[in-house]
Amino acid sequence: MAIKIGEITTLSVKDFTCLPDDRQTQVETHNGIAVQDFGRVIEGDKFSCTVTVRPEDAPILYMYWNSRTRVNVVDEAGNEHSNLRVVIKDYNPVPHFADYWQAELEFWRESATCRPCELMTPSTIQFHRPQGRHIQIGDVRTLSVENWHIVPDDRQRLIETIGGIVVEDFGHIEAGDRMTCRITLSAAAAEILNLYWHDRILTDVVDEGGRTWQALRVKVKKYGYVQHFPRYYWADLEFWKE
Repeated sequence: MAIKIGEITTLSVKDFTCLPDDRQTQVETHNGIAVQDFGRVIEGDKFSCTVTVRPEDAPILYMYWNSRTRVNVVDEAGNEHSNLRVVIKDYNPVPHFADYWQAELEFWRESATCRPCELMTPSTIQFHRPQGRHIQIGDVRTLSVENWHIVPDDRQRLIETIGGIVVEDFGHIEAGDRMTCRITLSAAAAEILNLYWHDRILTDVVDEGGRTWQALRVKVKKYGYVQHFPRYYWADLEFWKE
C-alpha cells in the first residue's frame, strides 16, 4: 500500500487516518452538564500516517515541509485531497536499510481565513544517513546509540473560531529542533556527561552520520545501570540548540 504526496509515491504507508475537527465540549455544572456544540468544521480536519520513502524522495518531502509547499495527496483508496500542508512530526532511518526513511506525517487543510505570515528562509539541512553505532558528545564517545531522532519545531497552530478556523503558521523553526537518543557509556564517561548536564555546558555532538551539531545543551531525561554491568550506564538524552 502506498500514497502519493505531490511528486512522491511512497514505498509504504501505515495508519492513514482522518482526525475530524468536531467542536463538541461537555462542561460540568452543579448536578448536571452543559454541552457546547459547534458541530464538525471540515477545514479543521487533519490526516496522519506513517510512510516509508526512497533516498531520492526524502529531500523532496523535506522541501515540501520546510518551504510550506502545499501539495495534493492521493490516499490508499485513490481519493485526492487537494492543497494540503505537509508536517513532519518525526523521522528516522529504516532499521537495516539506512538509505531509506520512515516519517510520521500530518496533512493540514488550507483555511480561507488563513493568516499569511513571513516565510522563513529554509537552510540546507537535509535528512542525514547514519553510518555507525556511536556518537561523540564533547569529549565523550558512547559505547552505543539507539533511536537517534530529530524532533522538529514546527510552529503551526489551529485556532478555533465560530464556524471555521484560523491557521497561525510560522513554519519550521530549526533553532527549536531537538535531538533525542539512548546511549550506553562507561562510568568514567558518565561523570563527564554529568558535568555537561549539571553545569549546562554547550558541547558539540557528532551524530552517527558524521555530522557535527555545534553548541548543544545536553539534557539527561533518564538513566540507569546496564543489566549485569554496574560500571556501565544507559541514558536517555535530549540535545537542545542554543
